[in-house]
Amino acid sequence: MQLNSMNRREVIEDLLDLQIFSVMNNLLKDRVNSNNKDILEVDHQINLLEEKISLTQEHIAELEADNRKRISTNMVKVADNTAQIEALKGTTSVLAQELETLKALVKDKQSIKARYEKLKELRTQLNTKIKDLQSQLDFYESNDTCSTCGQDIDGEFVEGVKCNHTAKISEVEDGTAQLQTQLGEIETRLEEIAQVQEDIIAKQNDLSEAQWKSTTLIEANSKILEENSQLADAKGSKAKEQTRLTNFESKLSLCSADKNTAHLERSVLGVVSTILKDTGIKTKIIKQYVPIMNKLINKYLAAMDFFVQFELDESFNETIKSRFRDDFSYASFSEGEKMRIDLALLFTWRSISKIRNSASTNLLIMDEVFDSSLDTTGTDEFLKIIRELTSDTNVFIISHKGDTLLDKFHHTIKFEKVKSFSRMAS
Repeated sequence: MQLNSMNRREVIEDLLDLQIFSVMNNLLKDRVNSNNKDILEVDHQINLLEEKISLTQEHIAELEADNRKRISTNMVKVADNTAQIEALKGTTSVLAQELETLKALVKDKQSIKARYEKLKELRTQLNTKIKDLQSQLDFYESNDTCSTCGQDIDGEFVEGVKCNHTAKISEVEDGTAQLQTQLGEIETRLEEIAQVQEDIIAKQNDLSEAQWKSTTLIEANSKILEENSQLADAKGSKAKEQTRLTNFESKLSLCSADKNTAHLERSVLGVVSTILKDTGIKTKIIKQYVPIMNKLINKYLAAMDFFVQFELDESFNETIKSRFRDDFSYASFSEGEKMRIDLALLFTWRSISKIRNSASTNLLIMDEVFDSSLDTTGTDEFLKIIRELTSDTNVFIISHKGDTLLDKFHHTIKFEKVKSFSRMAS
């Protein structure tokens, strides 16, 4: 009775095994949330698909309207590319002729280079020979004695050698000068050949570029003509868009079916939710038991000579009226009267449990009931109820009023505490 009406309802629902409906209702809420999410998701998918279908249809219409324009534009491109290809053919022919002319100018490149190498080698030999003759000449000019045998060298011989070597050196130097002139002419020719080679490379690059451009334009024309063929046959991009449109429409049909299924499930869940609410099936069951509860409560109150009209409504708010029909609340009574109401409720719940759940037991244990606020009259009336209502029940009363209650029961078991441990007294 000290609980609020909501908590009282929870106790009664538990007593009547109605908590299963609360559990089912909680599970149902999760199911409803999931269903709502599914509906939102499928609505979102439908909106996206409808938008995609609309855009695809517009795109197909634009493609159909644009096909002829694109074909016409492509043909202009083909004509322009063809003109460029013809121009490049002329450029390629001119460059090829120029290359042949330039290559003819350097046909002697290999022979010139070979001659140049031979002359360089010959110049090296002549320079070596000059050095040897000059070395021998320096020896005779600086020495009067032979370095090998140690004999004096004849003066006439020395003069003869000097004249001979000087003549040879002069002759070799003249040959070297002529050779250097020839090398200069050949180097000039090699420079001319190198310049022509640079021109050849440049012309070859120009020719390659012209050929590449021509090939690229030919390939471009081929692709353009292929595209025009597809446009003329309503293929290509339009066919792809038509395939996409068909796929979108198929997905939309599936999503619409899913939406219908989800809304049907929502309707079913709505009906189930109405049934599982506190105002639903639980209220209907509780309505059947409230009159029985009130009847039993008042029966036990009357048995304890507490003559009031006690009633619980379907929300488990109490209404208590005296014999003169004055209204009271639970808090209006003394502690002894509250105890009688509590005991009446205790026996009522015991009876309801037996009716509802077939939970019948022959054991009743009451802890310190007589040690609370029951007065002497209330105690006597309570003992009378126990004897009348529990004739087939084993009742155990735990109390500290041992002397007062000693002659009220058939058997008494006394406990005492020894060294902080409880034990049965002898």
